Amino acid sequence: PLASRACEQRGGAGSCCWIDFGARHVAARGGAGLESVLLGIAYEMRREHRSRVEVAARTAGVKAVIALALCFLPGFFALGVIPIVASLAASTGFLPG
Repeated sequence: PLASRACEQRGGAGSCCWIDFGARHVAARGGAGLESVLLGIAYEMRREHRSRVEVAARTAGVKAVIALALCFLPGFFALGVIPIVASLAASTGFLPG
């Protein structure tokens, strides 16, 4: 069940066939045991997955900051900056009133 789930995540049964074929080819050619080759492939697959998850986590933080800025910056300008600029302009005589 775990191997079939991994095959589905990697793109279907065809990708697992290529992994199996490649592992057997490497094991037969290099004289290494099939287990060590498959463990190496599993390690690489986990490392790639961890890397993709870390990138997704970093981008989620950036997206949250952008959304927060888009929500709070207009209010900050409307309630904080614009009244100060308007009062300065009125006190210097730039604006009538």
